[in-house]
Amino acid sequence: MCPLLRYEDTLFDASVKAELYLGGGEEYVDDLRLELDVDGQQVTLDSTGDHGGKRGVFTDQTTIKGPFPSITSDYSYDPKSTANNLQWELGMDGMGSLVMAGQLTAGKDSLDLALDNISVRMMGLEICSLGLDYFVGPCQGIDLSTAAPKLVGEMESMELMVLMVQVQANAQHWLETTEQMFARRLPAELYSTMF
Repeated sequence: MCPLLRYEDTLFDASVKAELYLGGGEEYVDDLRLELDVDGQQVTLDSTGDHGGKRGVFTDQTTIKGPFPSITSDYSYDPKSTANNLQWELGMDGMGSLVMAGQLTAGKDSLDLALDNISVRMMGLEICSLGLDYFVGPCQGIDLSTAAPKLVGEMESMELMVLMVQVQANAQHWLETTEQMFARRLPAELYSTMF
């Protein structure tokens, strides 16, 4: 592969270099590599797969390497399948993985994602499992007249302070609940290394 794009500059007193490589031939977008260097710290992203779904199934395998544990992503989406047409696994070396499976339905003006099986795994153990439903599209049969949305930019300083306190309290509650769940489900030696 030859570099298609080179970038070099100084940003916030840091030397930044970036190079983007694309594969050859008609399928060049299915094989790409991004190399990023910030003050000598290198990060590399390699991606391969059928990104355009030419064979009917969209696939991607991506690896990110740098001065941190490697991150991997393995993705598959078959729009013609009627059950579990979406499979996605995100992993980090030595840490664990997030495995997702479900149904993605894309309409003319809507998107419906139903992930029935999401599991968090660490060191071969399933820590927790959950599901997620997400829909974007025209609202039908939903009364939004009572909602009073307000842009953050339109809020007074006191309103912003109240919002920040609410967000912090919600985050703290979620963190405590999650930590209690890990404490119940993980072996003691694994839990002690995490927290």
